[in-house]
Amino acid sequence: HLFLVGLSEGDFPSPVRESPFLKDADRRQLNPLIANVLSGRFGGVLQFPTLNKALLTSLDKNRKEPLQLFSIVECTQESLHISYPRHTLDGEPLLPSIYIEEINLNSENEECPLAQKSRVSTTKRAWSEIFDPWNLLNHIAVSWRDRPENEHTRRETLILADDLFKKQGIDLEHLQWVSKVERQRKHYLMNATETAVFKSHFADLKNLNRMTEILNLETRSWNPTQFERMASCPFVHFASDFLGLKPHNSPDDDIQPSELGKIAHEVLRQFHLSPVFGDGCAESLRMRKIFEEVTETWERDQVSLNQGYWKIRRSELKDALEDYAVFATNNLGDKDQEFLLERELSASLPLSNRILLLEGRPDWVQFRLQRGRIQSIQVTDFKYSADRNRFHRMAKTSSVGHLSFQLPLYLYLALQTLRANENAASDQVRLFGRYIVLRYPRQKSCEFEMPLESLCPGPNSALFAGLERQIQRIQNGSFHPSPQPGMCEGCSYGSLCRYWTSGAGDAIEAKKQPVDE
Repeated sequence: HLFLVGLSEGDFPSPVRESPFLKDADRRQLNPLIANVLSGRFGGVLQFPTLNKALLTSLDKNRKEPLQLFSIVECTQESLHISYPRHTLDGEPLLPSIYIEEINLNSENEECPLAQKSRVSTTKRAWSEIFDPWNLLNHIAVSWRDRPENEHTRRETLILADDLFKKQGIDLEHLQWVSKVERQRKHYLMNATETAVFKSHFADLKNLNRMTEILNLETRSWNPTQFERMASCPFVHFASDFLGLKPHNSPDDDIQPSELGKIAHEVLRQFHLSPVFGDGCAESLRMRKIFEEVTETWERDQVSLNQGYWKIRRSELKDALEDYAVFATNNLGDKDQEFLLERELSASLPLSNRILLLEGRPDWVQFRLQRGRIQSIQVTDFKYSADRNRFHRMAKTSSVGHLSFQLPLYLYLALQTLRANENAASDQVRLFGRYIVLRYPRQKSCEFEMPLESLCPGPNSALFAGLERQIQRIQNGSFHPSPQPGMCEGCSYGSLCRYWTSGAGDAIEAKKQPVDE
């Protein structure tokens, strides 16, 4: 009786990749030369085929494990028991090794000695013994997607699995229909075909009544960043803000950029609690002291911090913040302005047919009051990034209501908060938004000015017109990914996104790659 454990896809067979230091093509050229040298010493002992395999290619290495497996199978006398883990330690589902199905296919062959000796379970028995229902479901769906011409054949082959599905409340016929939808999704998202009958299944929510509670707009508070996320990617907005899904970060020893951003914001918050003076060297030293205190506290809370990566990221973060301290001495504007630092703001947001609750915490709000009247407001958002071109595009007035919502809505929040404190706005009030790109080495600031009438609800305001469009998309259940060319890259929600899981994203990316002549 033989027991094989751990036969999961990716573990057995284990992936063997071509060596980056000695390519397969080089190995094939070197092997005959090596064989000539070795034959002079060992020619009487070893055969030439053995001498000719001194350097194994990735193809040669990939042949070893299948040979080992079937040698083991041949040694089985009574029974062979195969198992694999259903999930990784992180909870990710695992699929069975492709060789399990290979064994089952061989066992069905009447001429195969394995079947005559009944060493291996037949396929019908293996479905219920080797697979749990949900991995079986995934296995069948993948096979139908990849081999649509075998749908009816596989339906007959898996007739016993139909009973297993019925116990789980699943209709195999419905599964076949869903697989047809899945096969055409890629072409739809690539705009290769227009199949209107499948549109709701390719993209938008089909049954909005089932989502009534989740999509209830009045019972939730809204953050300025949500509208910007909706404009950037409706699917990420739906997954994160409505379904509450957290992005899955693959295990990595490196420090996540989001974690570095949190550290940077805490250092900047403490830095701006005190006025910034005109001595760049002194402000840089003050920034360094705050940075050391914040990172020392952060390090104590890290259970498994990779010191090698952290040393590199820490140095990058420290240099960026000290560089900003020097930049800030000359670019903070009028020192007489008052400010709000990372303070929670809230206000009502009136749209055409509803009033939403808007809440947010901007990084930094500077304002000037004169005799109780608001003369100017500037909202600053710090970005731990070096991509100044992106935020330069966001700072264009033409982007407001299309790509840019965050800073304009923070300006609206700041204005409403100051008005609530009995501060009237001057007729000539000036409103400014500013991104500060911390890792950009030179001109870090991207600024724009908004007229007061832009923050007044109505169709003439690009901001409020854009808000109306986003709310309408939500009400219509339009959360499908609609990436613009060059604007969509694989993200932490990619494993759920139809644009990427259907293969459309990879296909479009491949088209953009230059072809070698």
